[in-house]
Amino acid sequence: MSFDTQLLVFAGVSLLLAVTPGPDMAVVTKNALAHGRRGVVLTTTGIALALSIWVTATAVGLSAVLRASGELLFVLKLVGAAYLAYLGVRALLDSRQRPADLQSWACSS
Repeated sequence: MSFDTQLLVFAGVSLLLAVTPGPDMAVVTKNALAHGRRGVVLTTTGIALALSIWVTATAVGLSAVLRASGELLFVLKLVGAAYLAYLGVRALLDSRQRPADLQSWACSS
């Protein structure tokens, strides 16, 4: 298989994976319900940017480097886990705060 054919196959598979529904679709739906059109546009832009960065990094060989270096992969996993923990704590703290319109409604009942 020539380089051009491999590149086309890689691009096709990347595109297929990008349009397949998954957790990203759940996030887009949640933000659509919570923030309307602006939330959808910002969320999909962020997802597309992240996918583009990851596909580019994979194409230039970052995945091979991560596969070869167990320590680097471990550090990347720790950074990802810390970020997910941060998002979880932030979501928990945000869920404890009641919106102002609900507070006034609860006080008047």
